[in-house]
Amino acid sequence: MAKKIDAKAKDAEKGKSGKGAMIMGILGIVCSVLSLVAIVVLFAGIYNLGVIDLTHTLEKFAAPALLVLILASALGPFAKSKSQAAARAAAVAETEELKNILEQKIAAVEGKVETYLGENYNSLRLENDTMKERFEKIEAAERKKTDEERERINDELEELRAKNIELQEQLNKNAQLINEHTMAAEQLSAA
Repeated sequence: MAKKIDAKAKDAEKGKSGKGAMIMGILGIVCSVLSLVAIVVLFAGIYNLGVIDLTHTLEKFAAPALLVLILASALGPFAKSKSQAAARAAAVAETEELKNILEQKIAAVEGKVETYLGENYNSLRLENDTMKERFEKIEAAERKKTDEERERINDELEELRAKNIELQEQLNKNAQLINEHTMAAEQLSAA
């Protein structure tokens, strides 16, 4: 309802500015015509044209024609500038109105897009959250599996190192025994 009232007020304002521009445009044209008539009257009243001598007839109209010429010359450009200013203002107002209409249409389209995408967006966000939770679970399981594998490998390495140390000690003992047996055999064979 408020939009209709605003539209009526704007239409009334356009009508007033349009009438004012039209009046000023007509006034500019009238001033131009009066200036032209005054110039012709002054010219014909001052100079003898040869065929027609109007100097004595138009002599009485010279002062009013000069006054009309001065007024029309001063008022004509003023009226034209006012008319052009009103036309520019009307064009600016029309541009603003078209801009407002365009912005309203864009907002309506954006609202429709948001409404349409809003439902899809929510479902996509829910699906994304579900997928993210699954990925985090898989990642945690993989991390746990990797940690367990690493721990098992470290335990095996420790066991192998311990066995390696035992075997090294046994080799050293066996080497000593072999060395002792070899020395004892050499002593027996030397004796």
